[in-house]
Amino acid sequence: MTTHRFRGVLTLLVGVTMALLSGCGGKTTPDTSSSFISIAPVARTLYPGQSEQLVVTLHKPDGSTAVVSSGVTFAASANAVASVNPGGLMTGVSVGTGTVTATLGDKSADAVVKVTPLFPGPVFTDSYAAGVTFAPFGGSTNDLAADPLERHSWSASLRVAVPAAGYTGGTLKAAAPQNMSLYNAVTFWAKASKAVSLAVAGFGDTAAGDVRFKAETEPLALTTEWAKFIVPIPVPSKLSENLALFHFAQGSSGTPYAIWFDDIQYELLPGSVLGAPSSAAVGWRPINIDLGKSASLPSGNGSGNTVTYDLPAVNLVNLGIGYFDITSDAPSIALPNSDGTVKGLAFGSAHLTAKLGALSAGVGTVTVAPASPTTAPPAPVLPAANVISLLSKAYTDRPVDTWNAGWGVVGGFSEAVIGGQNMKKYVNLGYAGIEFVSHQVDATQMGYFHIDIWTPDMTAFHVKLVDFGADGAYGGGDDTAVELSVPVTALKQWQSIDLPLSSFTGMNFKNQAQIVIVGEPYANGTVFLTNVYYHK
Repeated sequence: MTTHRFRGVLTLLVGVTMALLSGCGGKTTPDTSSSFISIAPVARTLYPGQSEQLVVTLHKPDGSTAVVSSGVTFAASANAVASVNPGGLMTGVSVGTGTVTATLGDKSADAVVKVTPLFPGPVFTDSYAAGVTFAPFGGSTNDLAADPLERHSWSASLRVAVPAAGYTGGTLKAAAPQNMSLYNAVTFWAKASKAVSLAVAGFGDTAAGDVRFKAETEPLALTTEWAKFIVPIPVPSKLSENLALFHFAQGSSGTPYAIWFDDIQYELLPGSVLGAPSSAAVGWRPINIDLGKSASLPSGNGSGNTVTYDLPAVNLVNLGIGYFDITSDAPSIALPNSDGTVKGLAFGSAHLTAKLGALSAGVGTVTVAPASPTTAPPAPVLPAANVISLLSKAYTDRPVDTWNAGWGVVGGFSEAVIGGQNMKKYVNLGYAGIEFVSHQVDATQMGYFHIDIWTPDMTAFHVKLVDFGADGAYGGGDDTAVELSVPVTALKQWQSIDLPLSSFTGMNFKNQAQIVIVGEPYANGTVFLTNVYYHK
């Protein structure tokens, strides 16, 4: 075996144990009766010989904190697994799980350390490494095979057939999480049967929705000659549980052709080959969440998360949020979590600051406010004789077969009573069908269609009235349907909508049997509605 064939090893991560046990109570000084200490990191995966400095912080009763640099004693539960020196430097010794305890007076805090073995092997040489399989991306067409006729070295490469239509793409996936924190890059060799730009290459996309540690570069210029490519790992210490070892995607160009990959492996490159990142950014967008709820921070495809390297000249895109350290200037309002979400703890606004290692990556705003109405809209005051009601506390409602027909696109539907009024709630509204086919409405004497809506996140609300015509049945050539769009004038406030029936140009109104509501943005918004009626 020639020396250039093996530059990296994979680390098999059998599992992960996470724990945070913070001791509190007692006194270290007379005025700190409710103080406690915490330790960071609270959980860490190491390989044998790898070290991590523990940091102990004292939390005071007034809410202030201070890093403790003296007076702390450290003890390891299993020195054969992980040891710790008097200064708090924790070192992996052998495979296993242990606990390191920091003690300050009568206060203590624990850090859990898991030591994983070094497991040698590249991702692909002449074939997939042991336990590695291919997981396709959704909607892709794939034809992959070991090719003994084309290779960078040794006896075979990975041939990917690019189809004439559609695209090919997927992930080389490990059977169990891998500890990649020893390395700083994924490298591979590639060529094509003609000069093309490879759309995407990277790692960290499981093809199953987990993109917290995704990183990829695009596009890559391929020629008919072998060339080596480097995809840096943004923060190697974060990549301790990686299933998705390498991925690619390539769209068709109208005619089929082939791409070959070889020598896909993880490497620890010297500074003369791979420098530190020079800039980073998080694609922040305003985040609105309800009290007690969590929202996902931007991650993976379309996130706008990037990092730039000058050596080599590489721009990584679609970064997973897991690489960034996120802090809140008001953690009592909005608290970021390690799983890539932020939770709303109190009404108000907070700023989240992102850092990629030592690089500042931007600031985003989180607003915690009700995502559901807390009051009802004003009650209707029209005389009952002038109203045909489908949903209103003020009138006798006509029967409705369903408020959410099975042919709609709705993430969730529920009913609620708020402020004494009956509400219908639609989550992730694409479109929903409200049907009263069995009790059709003759609205020929009415002048308006009315509905009250409340939404935390939609920009427009569409109303489509459907009349089944003289035969009173869907189809038959006499149906009429007209859809109108209504801009949302204010979020998280009741909006009263009165649509003149004359605006529904060409519509018959004698056999009204359906109302279709549509949300913008499509299938992403939430809306509450009440007071649904025709009137004059």
